[in-house]
Amino acid sequence: MSRKFFLRWLLGIFLACLAAQAQDTGGSMGGSGFSGGSSSSSSGGSSSGDSSSGSSGSSSGSYSSGGGSGDSSGLGLVLFVVVGGLMFVSWLKSQGKSSEASPAASSMVLSSLVLGIDWNARRELQAALAELAARKLGGTAEGRAEMLREVVLALQRAERSWLYAAQESEGVSATAAEPRFLEACNRARSRFRRELIRSEDGGLVTEAAPPAAPIVPRPEEGAGTVVVSLILVTWRSFASASTPDLAAEIRAGLADRATLTSGEVVAIEVVWSPAAEEDRMSTAELEVNYPELLKLDPKSIAGRIFCAHCGGAFAQELLSCPHCGAAVGREE
Repeated sequence: MSRKFFLRWLLGIFLACLAAQAQDTGGSMGGSGFSGGSSSSSSGGSSSGDSSSGSSGSSSGSYSSGGGSGDSSGLGLVLFVVVGGLMFVSWLKSQGKSSEASPAASSMVLSSLVLGIDWNARRELQAALAELAARKLGGTAEGRAEMLREVVLALQRAERSWLYAAQESEGVSATAAEPRFLEACNRARSRFRRELIRSEDGGLVTEAAPPAAPIVPRPEEGAGTVVVSLILVTWRSFASASTPDLAAEIRAGLADRATLTSGEVVAIEVVWSPAAEEDRMSTAELEVNYPELLKLDPKSIAGRIFCAHCGGAFAQELLSCPHCGAAVGREE
């Protein structure tokens, strides 16, 4: 068994264990310019229009609708597999880094940038992504480049609310680019059970029927967070993140992506979860659902402080918290 095959097999088991903790709702949009191929619904997703019967992609079809309500022994098993799997994957990567193809030496680049956003920007960001998906930009090269610029702009505007992040990029051959892209897209869409909106290659599908059981936010989830994944196949590489827990690395990665032209963007997929206002994800749930994300150094976002009363982030020059009105103490 090759090392890469084993890594993918281990990741499959890892995601299956996470399914019990999957978020309920999500949304996605994208498109691709691969010759003779389509985007991530080619492996079976919600683009068929039958969104009321479960529209979060083929990988979510086997998930139980009762995730997150298992007993403590089940959760312990999940955490054991998660931690053990991540440690083993990290060890294997450290052993084989020299044999990986560098982006500069390959014809295409597969990259992903994932951001966990706090409650102060969650609602606005979810609305912006839903509106962008409704424009159905994925069908043309110019539309895909515009989609990328708009997503980057929305994430840049939410910088004060960045909490968690992860960046990856690798060189891929032209023949391997599409299946690897589909794999990454389906992996991102498998983190939730119901896809409320799916915009792909110029088409749009929304969930037609309400769920059998309404979503009720739990008090411990608070105002909730949102995770946004930006997956790209491009003709140009990006600088690798040496310290991915620093906001400067994320800022540079976003700025670099914003300069991509329509001729350089081969494929794009944007996935966010949760997508419903009532579906809240606390930071504790985020860390379980997305264990690969690193918590950003709070000091790496210049001028940001956190309210001692409500925990909200805001500009340092303000004399009171704009979220709860509490006066800024000297210790903050």
